[in-house]
Amino acid sequence: MSKTVIVSYKKEDDDGGYETLTSQIIVIDETQFYDGLTLQDIINIQGYHPSNSYYNAGYIEGHKATELVDYYNIETNYTVIYPKAINTIFVEYYAGTYPNWYRLTSLNIQTTYKVGYDTAFDVIKDLNIDLNKYHTTPYNDGALYNASTYMTYDDVINAGVLQIYYTPIEYPITVNYYTQGISTEPVSETIYINDLMFFGEPILSDIIPILARRGSLSI
Repeated sequence: MSKTVIVSYKKEDDDGGYETLTSQIIVIDETQFYDGLTLQDIINIQGYHPSNSYYNAGYIEGHKATELVDYYNIETNYTVIYPKAINTIFVEYYAGTYPNWYRLTSLNIQTTYKVGYDTAFDVIKDLNIDLNKYHTTPYNDGALYNASTYMTYDDVINAGVLQIYYTPIEYPITVNYYTQGISTEPVSETIYINDLMFFGEPILSDIIPILARRGSLSI
């Protein structure tokens, strides 16, 4: 006498359901059962694991792999599930201009692979990253550092970290240099200042190059 066991192999899909990969029919003769026989001895649990690394190891739904079975208690249908792996990405927020920026804070996001990422992937949109989560007025909108290196989901997972930065807004001011005296025509130059230049209570000469024209200065 023999028992027929049908094993369905499924992977988690993008909607949280399960897509059937294949089914396997196993015919076991009564003589093949022995003391200590387990489900994992009969079912090749990892035999149809998806080829990429974004799925965890398979498990038998409702059963343990080490569950003991015999001719009388073995079931006729089992399902092997391959759930999606949860990937953690660190997102760091910076202010300033690289490499002289400073970190504002960091957080982590959890993400799972989607089949659609193989054909079209937008790191900001698909991972739901808020570029302006820590934006403040004196700074430009947030941008992803080295954005061109994150063209695929693989790129992001391999990097493990994303860096968002805010560059300071630069404001133009005109400096008049009177190189021949205050009553003469000045030489005018435009310089740009930003919020970061005022850290540490600087003096005016730290901001404006007073000696650039080697004359008396009027602002």
